[in-house]
Amino acid sequence: MFSQKFWNDFPLKHGKEEFFKQVGKTVHGEPISADQFEKIVCDIGEYLDLNQDDEVLDLCCGNGLITKEVSLRCKNIVGIDFSEPLIQSARQYHQTANARYVQRSVIGLSLEQISPASNEVNSPVEGGFSKIYMYEALQHLQSYDLQPLLESLLEMSNSKVVILLASVPDKSQIWEFYNTPERRADYLERVRLGSDSMGTWWDDSHIKQVCQDLNLDCKKHVQSQILHTSHYRCDWVIRKIHA
Repeated sequence: MFSQKFWNDFPLKHGKEEFFKQVGKTVHGEPISADQFEKIVCDIGEYLDLNQDDEVLDLCCGNGLITKEVSLRCKNIVGIDFSEPLIQSARQYHQTANARYVQRSVIGLSLEQISPASNEVNSPVEGGFSKIYMYEALQHLQSYDLQPLLESLLEMSNSKVVILLASVPDKSQIWEFYNTPERRADYLERVRLGSDSMGTWWDDSHIKQVCQDLNLDCKKHVQSQILHTSHYRCDWVIRKIHA
Protein backbone atom coordinates (compact mmCIF):
# COMPACT_ATOMS: atom_id res chain seq x y z
CA MET A 1 0.00 0.00 0.00
CA PHE A 2 1.43 3.36 -1.01
CA SER A 3 1.98 5.94 1.73
CA GLN A 4 1.88 9.71 1.60
CA LYS A 5 5.67 9.67 1.51
CA PHE A 6 5.56 7.44 -1.56
CA TRP A 7 3.22 9.83 -3.38
CA ASN A 8 5.37 12.80 -2.39
CA ASP A 9 8.49 11.10 -3.78
CA PHE A 10 7.21 9.07 -6.76
CA PRO A 11 6.02 11.98 -8.96
CA LEU A 12 9.41 13.66 -8.63
CA LYS A 13 11.07 10.67 -10.33
CA HIS A 14 9.42 11.73 -13.58
CA GLY A 15 9.51 14.81 -15.76
CA LYS A 16 7.31 17.78 -14.88
CA GLU A 17 5.04 17.03 -17.83
CA GLU A 18 5.09 13.24 -17.67
CA PHE A 19 1.61 13.35 -16.19
CA PHE A 20 0.58 9.74 -16.78
CA LYS A 21 3.79 8.38 -15.29
CA GLN A 22 3.50 10.67 -12.25
CA VAL A 23 0.25 8.95 -11.23
CA GLY A 24 1.00 5.45 -12.45
CA LYS A 25 -1.40 5.48 -15.39
CA THR A 26 0.94 3.24 -17.35
CA VAL A 27 1.25 -0.17 -18.97
CA HIS A 28 4.73 -1.70 -18.81
CA GLY A 29 6.04 1.70 -17.79
CA GLU A 30 4.52 3.60 -20.71
CA PRO A 31 1.46 5.91 -20.59
CA ILE A 32 -1.89 4.28 -21.25
CA SER A 33 -3.29 4.87 -24.72
CA ALA A 34 -5.40 7.87 -25.66
CA ASP A 35 -8.33 5.49 -26.23
CA GLN A 36 -8.04 4.13 -22.70
CA PHE A 37 -7.82 7.58 -21.17
CA GLU A 38 -10.83 8.76 -23.17
CA LYS A 39 -12.76 5.69 -22.00
CA ILE A 40 -11.93 6.43 -18.35
CA VAL A 41 -13.24 9.99 -18.65
CA CYS A 42 -16.34 8.89 -20.58
CA ASP A 43 -17.14 6.18 -18.03
CA ILE A 44 -16.95 8.70 -15.18
CA GLY A 45 -19.30 11.00 -17.06
CA GLU A 46 -21.76 8.23 -17.84
CA TYR A 47 -21.77 6.56 -14.42
CA LEU A 48 -22.33 9.90 -12.71
CA ASP A 49 -24.66 11.26 -15.41
CA LEU A 50 -22.67 14.49 -15.30
CA ASN A 51 -24.28 17.76 -16.36
CA GLN A 52 -23.43 21.45 -16.28
CA ASP A 53 -25.25 21.97 -12.95
CA ASP A 54 -23.14 19.47 -11.03
CA GLU A 55 -20.84 20.30 -8.13
CA VAL A 56 -18.24 17.51 -8.29
CA LEU A 57 -15.71 16.18 -5.80
CA ASP A 58 -12.69 14.24 -7.12
CA LEU A 59 -11.10 12.16 -4.36
CA CYS A 60 -7.39 11.33 -4.70
CA CYS A 61 -7.21 13.53 -7.79
CA GLY A 62 -3.44 13.22 -8.23
CA ASN A 63 -2.07 15.78 -10.69
CA GLY A 64 -5.51 16.67 -12.04
CA LEU A 65 -5.10 14.68 -15.24
CA ILE A 66 -8.67 13.37 -15.04
CA THR A 67 -10.02 16.31 -13.03
CA LYS A 68 -9.34 18.75 -15.86
CA GLU A 69 -11.33 16.66 -18.33
CA VAL A 70 -14.24 16.20 -15.93
CA SER A 71 -14.28 19.96 -15.26
CA LEU A 72 -15.44 20.46 -18.86
CA ARG A 73 -18.60 18.49 -18.06
CA CYS A 74 -19.76 20.12 -14.81
CA LYS A 75 -20.36 23.42 -13.03
CA ASN A 76 -17.50 23.22 -10.51
CA ILE A 77 -15.06 20.56 -9.34
CA VAL A 78 -12.83 20.22 -6.29
CA GLY A 79 -9.87 17.83 -6.44
CA ILE A 80 -8.45 16.43 -3.19
CA ASP A 81 -5.06 14.75 -2.78
CA PHE A 82 -2.53 14.49 0.05
CA SER A 83 0.51 14.68 -2.23
CA GLU A 84 2.09 18.14 -2.35
CA PRO A 85 3.93 17.68 -5.68
CA LEU A 86 0.84 16.23 -7.35
CA ILE A 87 -1.36 19.09 -6.17
CA GLN A 88 1.27 21.59 -7.30
CA SER A 89 1.32 19.92 -10.72
CA ALA A 90 -2.48 20.01 -10.88
CA ARG A 91 -2.54 23.74 -10.12
CA GLN A 92 0.21 24.50 -12.63
CA TYR A 93 -0.82 22.31 -15.56
CA HIS A 94 -4.45 21.22 -15.10
CA GLN A 95 -6.12 24.30 -13.70
CA THR A 96 -9.41 25.42 -15.24
CA ALA A 97 -11.71 28.27 -14.32
CA ASN A 98 -14.13 25.97 -12.49
CA ALA A 99 -11.57 23.64 -10.83
CA ARG A 100 -9.95 23.98 -7.43
CA TYR A 101 -7.31 21.71 -5.90
CA VAL A 102 -6.90 21.09 -2.16
CA GLN A 103 -4.00 19.28 -0.49
CA ARG A 104 -5.25 17.00 2.28
CA SER A 105 -6.23 13.42 3.03
CA VAL A 106 -9.61 12.17 1.86
CA ILE A 107 -10.16 10.64 5.30
CA GLY A 108 -12.20 12.84 7.63
CA LEU A 109 -13.25 15.39 5.02
CA SER A 110 -15.81 18.08 5.68
CA LEU A 111 -17.12 21.01 3.63
CA GLU A 112 -15.57 23.46 6.08
CA GLN A 113 -12.12 21.94 5.64
CA ILE A 114 -12.12 22.27 1.88
CA SER A 115 -14.10 25.47 1.42
CA PRO A 116 -12.04 28.19 -0.27
CA ALA A 117 -10.84 31.29 1.48
CA SER A 118 -13.07 34.33 1.10
CA ASN A 119 -10.65 35.92 -1.38
CA GLU A 120 -10.65 32.94 -3.75
CA VAL A 121 -12.63 33.00 -6.97
CA ASN A 122 -14.64 29.80 -6.51
CA SER A 123 -17.37 30.11 -3.91
CA PRO A 124 -18.09 27.39 -1.32
CA VAL A 125 -20.27 24.54 -2.51
CA GLU A 126 -23.84 25.48 -1.73
CA GLY A 127 -26.12 22.59 -0.88
CA GLY A 128 -23.29 20.06 -1.04
CA PHE A 129 -21.76 18.03 -3.83
CA SER A 130 -24.05 16.33 -6.33
CA LYS A 131 -21.46 13.96 -7.80
CA ILE A 132 -18.39 12.37 -6.17
CA TYR A 133 -15.84 9.98 -7.62
CA MET A 134 -12.61 8.22 -6.70
CA TYR A 135 -10.67 6.62 -9.54
CA GLU A 136 -8.16 3.83 -8.91
CA ALA A 137 -7.49 4.84 -5.31
CA LEU A 138 -9.78 2.82 -3.03
CA GLN A 139 -7.03 0.20 -2.87
CA HIS A 140 -4.97 2.62 -0.76
CA LEU A 141 -7.58 2.55 2.00
CA GLN A 142 -8.20 -0.17 4.55
CA SER A 143 -11.51 -2.05 4.60
CA TYR A 144 -12.47 -0.32 7.86
CA ASP A 145 -12.07 3.10 6.18
CA LEU A 146 -15.02 2.62 3.82
CA GLN A 147 -17.86 3.32 6.23
CA PRO A 148 -16.42 6.52 7.74
CA LEU A 149 -15.43 7.67 4.25
CA LEU A 150 -18.96 7.24 2.93
CA GLU A 151 -20.42 8.83 6.06
CA SER A 152 -18.30 11.95 5.57
CA LEU A 153 -19.18 12.10 1.87
CA LEU A 154 -22.89 11.89 2.64
CA GLU A 155 -22.57 14.82 5.05
CA MET A 156 -20.92 16.85 2.28
CA SER A 157 -23.44 16.06 -0.44
CA ASN A 158 -27.02 16.77 -1.43
CA SER A 159 -29.90 14.31 -1.27
CA LYS A 160 -29.47 13.11 -4.87
CA VAL A 161 -25.72 12.51 -4.75
CA VAL A 162 -24.16 9.79 -6.88
CA ILE A 163 -20.84 8.33 -5.69
CA LEU A 164 -18.53 6.43 -8.02
CA LEU A 165 -15.78 4.22 -6.63
CA ALA A 166 -14.03 3.26 -9.86
CA SER A 167 -11.31 0.82 -10.86
CA VAL A 168 -11.47 -1.04 -7.55
CA PRO A 169 -9.34 -4.20 -7.16
CA ASP A 170 -11.88 -7.05 -7.13
CA LYS A 171 -11.00 -9.75 -4.61
CA SER A 172 -12.94 -12.35 -6.58
CA GLN A 173 -10.59 -11.69 -9.54
CA ILE A 174 -7.33 -11.62 -7.61
CA TRP A 175 -5.90 -14.70 -9.37
CA GLU A 176 -6.66 -13.14 -12.74
CA PHE A 177 -4.08 -10.52 -11.79
CA TYR A 178 -1.59 -12.83 -10.09
CA ASN A 179 -1.98 -15.22 -13.00
CA THR A 180 1.21 -17.30 -12.95
CA PRO A 181 2.67 -19.56 -10.26
CA GLU A 182 5.57 -17.13 -9.86
CA ARG A 183 3.31 -14.08 -9.46
CA ARG A 184 1.10 -15.93 -6.99
CA ALA A 185 4.05 -17.07 -4.91
CA ASP A 186 5.45 -13.53 -4.89
CA TYR A 187 2.08 -12.13 -3.83
CA LEU A 188 1.67 -14.63 -0.98
CA GLU A 189 5.17 -13.84 0.28
CA ARG A 190 4.51 -10.09 0.20
CA VAL A 191 1.22 -10.62 2.06
CA ARG A 192 3.11 -12.61 4.70
CA LEU A 193 5.52 -9.70 5.07
CA GLY A 194 2.71 -7.14 5.03
CA SER A 195 4.00 -5.43 1.91
CA ASP A 196 1.46 -6.09 -0.85
CA SER A 197 1.96 -3.17 -3.24
CA MET A 198 -1.58 -3.42 -4.61
CA GLY A 199 -3.09 -2.59 -1.24
CA THR A 200 -6.62 -3.66 -0.40
CA TRP A 201 -8.48 -6.13 -2.57
CA TRP A 202 -12.17 -5.39 -2.03
CA ASP A 203 -14.79 -8.01 -1.31
CA ASP A 204 -18.26 -7.50 -2.80
CA SER A 205 -20.00 -8.57 0.39
CA HIS A 206 -18.14 -5.99 2.48
CA ILE A 207 -19.01 -3.11 0.15
CA LYS A 208 -22.64 -4.21 0.01
CA GLN A 209 -22.88 -4.56 3.79
CA VAL A 210 -21.43 -1.11 4.43
CA CYS A 211 -23.84 0.40 1.91
CA GLN A 212 -26.78 -1.45 3.44
CA ASP A 213 -25.84 -0.18 6.91
CA LEU A 214 -25.84 3.38 5.56
CA ASN A 215 -29.11 2.93 3.63
CA LEU A 216 -27.35 3.19 0.30
CA ASP A 217 -27.92 1.37 -2.95
CA CYS A 218 -24.81 0.05 -4.66
CA LYS A 219 -24.28 -1.59 -8.02
CA LYS A 220 -21.17 -3.32 -9.31
CA HIS A 221 -20.12 -2.79 -12.93
CA VAL A 222 -17.69 -4.77 -15.06
CA GLN A 223 -15.09 -2.60 -16.76
CA SER A 224 -14.90 -2.30 -20.52
CA GLN A 225 -12.36 -4.64 -22.08
CA ILE A 226 -10.68 -1.67 -23.74
CA LEU A 227 -9.17 -0.98 -20.30
CA HIS A 228 -6.06 -2.96 -19.40
CA THR A 229 -7.42 -3.25 -15.84
CA SER A 230 -10.72 -4.92 -16.80
CA HIS A 231 -9.66 -8.44 -15.82
CA TYR A 232 -9.13 -7.59 -12.16
CA ARG A 233 -10.86 -4.28 -11.38
CA CYS A 234 -14.50 -3.20 -11.24
CA ASP A 235 -16.57 -0.05 -10.70
CA TRP A 236 -19.18 0.66 -8.01
CA VAL A 237 -21.99 3.21 -8.30
CA ILE A 238 -23.56 4.22 -4.99
CA ARG A 239 -26.75 6.21 -4.39
CA LYS A 240 -29.00 7.13 -1.49
CA ILE A 241 -32.14 5.07 -1.09
CA HIS A 242 -35.23 7.27 -1.02
CA ALA A 243 -38.50 6.13 0.54
